[in-house]
Amino acid sequence: MDKMLSIKSSPRVILESLSFRCKEERLRLGWRLQDLADRSGVKLGTLKHFEKTGEISLERFLMILSCMGRTLEVQSLLLPPEIQTISELNRLKRKRGVRGGIR
Repeated sequence: MDKMLSIKSSPRVILESLSFRCKEERLRLGWRLQDLADRSGVKLGTLKHFEKTGEISLERFLMILSCMGRTLEVQSLLLPPEIQTISELNRLKRKRGVRGGIR
């Protein structure tokens, strides 16, 4: 079951939630586990283990998302936040120091 995620969610809860959501997407697409294995290149045993425990390598996880057409969500992770105000822009400007030499 998908647990409600919060900012304080443990890595284990997040992994279980991701595996649950991947399974839901697989079922929404009408694919059996074997279909996903064939399309993604991830071994059937690895997929079974992932859906049961949430444990999988990042590379295999991305292979699964790729065949489902869902890599855009991952690619948008950790992008710099959009600047909302001038003061935020000013804070981001790098201040260079003087390193000796002739001034």
